[in-house]
Amino acid sequence: MVLIQKKIAKHNLAKGTIAVIIGAVVNFTLNIFYVTRWKSIGIAVTTVVAESAVTLVHLYYVRKYVSLSAIFLIFPFILCLQQFFY
Repeated sequence: MVLIQKKIAKHNLAKGTIAVIIGAVVNFTLNIFYVTRWKSIGIAVTTVVAESAVTLVHLYYVRKYVSLSAIFLIFPFILCLQQFFY
C-alpha cells in the first residue's frame, strides 16, 4: 500500500493503472485454464498469482524511489506482526 501511495504522490498514477491491467489480464488468462480443472481452488491460486504480478510491477516502478533490499529485509517482520495480530 505504501508503494502505491508513493507512486501517486510522484504523479505516476498511469503506472499503477498499468500494473492493475497486467494483473487483470494474468488473472483472466489463468482462470481460463485452471477453473475448469480445479474450480474454486483454481480461482484462489490464479488470484494469488495475479496479485503477485501486480505487486512485482509496483516494485519495478518504485525501485528508484525505495530501496528494495530494505523492503525485503523488513518483509519477514511484517509477516510475523501480521500473524501475531491475526
